[in-house]
Amino acid sequence: MTEKKTEVCEAFVRGEVAHGNNSVSTGTALFLHGTMIARKNARGEIEGTVANYPSRTTISHLNMLCNVAGVSQRFFTMHGYRYYGKRLGYFKPVADDQWVRL
Repeated sequence: MTEKKTEVCEAFVRGEVAHGNNSVSTGTALFLHGTMIARKNARGEIEGTVANYPSRTTISHLNMLCNVAGVSQRFFTMHGYRYYGKRLGYFKPVADDQWVRL
């Protein structure tokens, strides 16, 4: 499953269409179980959100996308709240419906 997730995330970063077990890349958007969790803005920058589904699966897909895109920050949950940044450094709280530029 991780291999397919990686392939779909890589396709999204390249702007290509790809389908996985539970994720789909349209080239400009990345969907997980039919919900958009990442998109490219008008400047081509990647933005991500937990899309009101702060599950381990959603966060895992977003972090795989960060990894594939070469971004060192990660999404994580601590004490019931979502954050984006470096766990042992600077990080900021993220609302469940907030879009964050990776």
